[in-house]
Amino acid sequence: MEQIKAIIVDDELAARHLLQQMLQEQFAEVQVLAQCKDLPEGIKAIRKYEPDVVFLDIEMPNHSGLEILDYFNENEMNFEIVFVTAYSEYAVKAFQLAAIDYILKPIDDEQLERAITRLKNTKKLKVTAEQVQTFKANLNTSTPTKICIPTSEGKYFFEPKDLIYFRADGAYTEVFAEKQKLYVGKNIKYFEELLQNHPDFMRIHRSFLVNLRKVSKYTNANAVLLSNGAEVQVSPEKVQAFHDKIKL
Repeated sequence: MEQIKAIIVDDELAARHLLQQMLQEQFAEVQVLAQCKDLPEGIKAIRKYEPDVVFLDIEMPNHSGLEILDYFNENEMNFEIVFVTAYSEYAVKAFQLAAIDYILKPIDDEQLERAITRLKNTKKLKVTAEQVQTFKANLNTSTPTKICIPTSEGKYFFEPKDLIYFRADGAYTEVFAEKQKLYVGKNIKYFEELLQNHPDFMRIHRSFLVNLRKVSKYTNANAVLLSNGAEVQVSPEKVQAFHDKIKL
């Protein structure tokens, strides 16, 4: 079994001990190399131990965990970050829009197992400064200002206005933006939920999620012509809801 080297950074002693205990009891492959009470101490431990993952509290005195990327160059980011936070559920959407891995306090077994499973399956796509900025931008707004779309090639960032439509392909989704198409290992439901608070996006068919502002024509055959030339069918059960929404 391949070992996963970990560091815990949290200003609360009890929280650090609890997380280490949960990791030791449930995941023998995770080896906690250090517990750190603040970000500066965590930076030193990262440079010393070169961990695979850092469990990092966001809300700490003097330094937020989000400042960690200020201390490393891109080529030094050889570790995953799982943000641990007491933020309430309203912040979950901001984490998802930024494609950032997180655990909410109080930590439960299911959350931790999900995080470790993601860590094992990761393709070494590290957290970037742009992801952190995307998280901050979306933190206090119900309408996303930016969205991170992770692919096997890297992470792409879009303003919602530049996205045209999404097409379901089983467990995958084709994302069509201005002059760009991405193939993403997420199903279309993931993107529907991600953009559910954005008034411009609507699931008009089981296979299509569209940006209504990109609709240039609505045909008599209940299809929409989009700005990139694509024609997408509106399913019969969605026609009335589409009519109501497009009027707005």
